[in-house]
Amino acid sequence: MLSAAILGSALMTVLWALVADRYGRRRTVATMATLMIAGGMIFAFGSTFPLLLLGAFTGTISATSSEVGAFLTVEQAILPQTAPPERRTWLFSIYAFVANIAQAVGSLFAGSVAALAALGLAGADAYRPLFVLYAVIGLLNSGIACFYYLRLLAAVYTKPGAESARLNELRPISVSAAVGLALAAMATL
Repeated sequence: MLSAAILGSALMTVLWALVADRYGRRRTVATMATLMIAGGMIFAFGSTFPLLLLGAFTGTISATSSEVGAFLTVEQAILPQTAPPERRTWLFSIYAFVANIAQAVGSLFAGSVAALAALGLAGADAYRPLFVLYAVIGLLNSGIACFYYLRLLAAVYTKPGAESARLNELRPISVSAAVGLALAAMATL
């Protein structure tokens, strides 16, 4: 399973890095969020090895305790478009800070397996609620992609010359997007 998750993550990172701009970054994140939802649901409710292998390979399941892979590359390509050059470092610092907090919270959730086992869930059943949570975070990620990216991309892709004026209006949106994208890091169980 772990090998399939690592291989799937590596292949998706390369694939989405190559096609995200042609496919559309918002659609790329929405597609990855859909795969995240599917992977979470497969692990939450599946039990056969081939199905779990498919979930590990395609479900953007991270094999580490930090966010790496396709989401990260596309998110970091989107964020600079949402702020004027002098505010980009600040925006990335918010993104990184919230992502680190979210990763810590996600790691704390891994400890809940013992609590679920104490409630009577045994073996794989103790992990299933965490994968449901993972799928819910994927759903939230999809909502972020639809809501924020529509607003961001509409503002960023304006007429030439008007772009720099529009970027100054984006500050609240870009901070919200940075926070929302970083919160998705909580799903790195």
